[in-house]
Amino acid sequence: MSNNYYIFLIIVLHVLSANAQQELYRNSFESTPLSVQQYTGNPTVHGNIISSKWTSLSGNTFSQENGNTGNALGLSHNGDMTYILTLTVAPGEEINLSAVNFWREKSKASMNWSLSVNQIEVAIGSTPHNGSIIGNTSFSTPINNLTGTVDIEITINGTGNGTFSLDDFVLYGTTTDPCPQLTFLQPNTVTCESSVTSLSAILLGAGGSAYPMMYQWKILSGGNYVALTNNATYTSVNSNTLLILNTPLSFDANQYTCEVTTADGCSYIMGPITLNVYPTPQPITIQFNN
Repeated sequence: MSNNYYIFLIIVLHVLSANAQQELYRNSFESTPLSVQQYTGNPTVHGNIISSKWTSLSGNTFSQENGNTGNALGLSHNGDMTYILTLTVAPGEEINLSAVNFWREKSKASMNWSLSVNQIEVAIGSTPHNGSIIGNTSFSTPINNLTGTVDIEITINGTGNGTFSLDDFVLYGTTTDPCPQLTFLQPNTVTCESSVTSLSAILLGAGGSAYPMMYQWKILSGGNYVALTNNATYTSVNSNTLLILNTPLSFDANQYTCEVTTADGCSYIMGPITLNVYPTPQPITIQFNN
């Protein structure tokens, strides 16, 4: 099998791995002290997340409560109360959030919860007096392509004084790598009429390595680029090298481009290239005397 096949297979496996749901954040609140208004603890986080912190927006500090196993992050307030988990995504990286799981317990009758990501509500639920795990709960709407600062807000609805306890908090999702910055190698655009002309779209990374891609060659026609199809004139229109058979002189100044798509959906469009077709040199007859 060709090296390109193995490179393509590696990219596909990388994409499948990146798209598999995984734990992106887990905190069991075992690090103390918990009686603070901002708490970090010792969470387990994916490499795309460089920092995290919990903040109480209810005016009260958190409290150390009995959790599912060990400590829980408690919050007491008269009426509604709010936890905010702030995640910082590493520069140049992205995360997608799709599910949550946590243990919760209430001390008063009305303590339903809702969870939002960047102010988009994605999950709701109730709270028992005897704490229990909600189980892996999918978001109503997965939140994708998150960069920079991400706020996960947990709002507890209630009336009267009471304590809500939170433990074993886990966020699930996937990670994606933004499309790399790749450049095209400038093709040769000079040819002679009646010859076989080749135009190559070679996309190079910063290290100079060629990437296997999916290709579509196009020609400028009527002000728009139109996809080429294989025919008596053009062949290999879906490969990195376009072939023009028996190139006519009338193709001089034709403009072409190539749209290139990687296995993980990144798209690149080659800058317009202008074909230069020169007449076939005519033979010169030299006559010698004697």
